[in-house]
Amino acid sequence: MSKSILAAIDLGASSDQTIAAAQEYAEAFSAKVYLVHVTELGPEPQHSIIDPSDSGFAPVGPISFDRKDEADRLRAEHRALQGLKTKLSDAGIDATALLIEGATVEKLLLEIDRLDIGLVIIRSHSRSFLRDFFSGSTVKQVVRDARCPVLVLPPPSD
Repeated sequence: MSKSILAAIDLGASSDQTIAAAQEYAEAFSAKVYLVHVTELGPEPQHSIIDPSDSGFAPVGPISFDRKDEADRLRAEHRALQGLKTKLSDAGIDATALLIEGATVEKLLLEIDRLDIGLVIIRSHSRSFLRDFFSGSTVKQVVRDARCPVLVLPPPSD
């Protein structure tokens, strides 16, 4: 088994719990941790909104897209991810933070293979893991398609 752990980070309130689990497993297995947050960029300015009620699907106007707002959001996500990496580094864990753009499941699976990950840690966001598992959630797709064990953490308690 590879000595690398991928912790899928959503930068939500429960990220600290995901980091704690990653630290626990990294210490137990003397493993490196990759903190991976996948972000989706907003639409490009040349795209148009399509009105499906129109039989011709003609553009109804440009999508409002502010590059500065998008850049500010990406910088904030990067700072937050680096802060989580620092928590692991301060605890003596070899950690790398990766902010990746694209479709969440596709990018997570690519990184799992590219980094030769031995364990994935991911958090469920629903109280009903089984319902999510059968309805097509990100967790379900990662569990189904990852080529390594996947540890699914329960959603945070209220």
